[in-house]
Amino acid sequence: MFRISWNWKTGRCKTEPIEGILKPLSGSTTTTPPHVLLAGSATFIASSDASPCPEIHVLQQGAAAPKQVLLCSSRQSLRQLHITAIALDQSPPASGLLRIAVFLSTGEVLGFLVHQNPEGTCRKFTYVPARRTGRIIRAAYHHPLLVSLSEAFDLSLYDLSADAMQHTQTLTSYTTFPPSSLTLIAQIPGVRYKLVLAYSTPVFPLHFSIGK
Repeated sequence: MFRISWNWKTGRCKTEPIEGILKPLSGSTTTTPPHVLLAGSATFIASSDASPCPEIHVLQQGAAAPKQVLLCSSRQSLRQLHITAIALDQSPPASGLLRIAVFLSTGEVLGFLVHQNPEGTCRKFTYVPARRTGRIIRAAYHHPLLVSLSEAFDLSLYDLSADAMQHTQTLTSYTTFPPSSLTLIAQIPGVRYKLVLAYSTPVFPLHFSIGK
């Protein structure tokens, strides 16, 4: 943060508009910030506003790199929906491929495989939960493990090893203060992981209970 602040003050940073992304809606009063993820030379930007088919814009570094748009349509509803959380796979990328998991307000989870060449980008799966756990507000992804946290503080674990999404366990806590961030670290890839919950307040859960 100090380096960013210093570069900004000394004129080593610049801003530039990005055309065709996050256009303001007429009469919209939303104050929810957009979702922004940085992955090397790629930047993922998605609006938090409701839409029949939310979009994620993928920008690659370089003027010649094509912009990609990921369509996040729902299989359950044709009404307005929005993206509540996006998780980027933190495992080492293979052959320029990136994985992301997108959580919708309908409870669905979409998995995308993003390639530098738009022709190689595709949606890998659409997951519809058997039981709603509330709106997902945080998520962490280290393939094949995906962790989500709902606003009701249900911490759910999913296995994505077969290019599909399978729920394995849900932990619950009575504390409803969400963490500032979730970080998933692979201690033994595919075997043991460590989940770090960072809080900006001195209130945090002492324990979790096994849920349904």
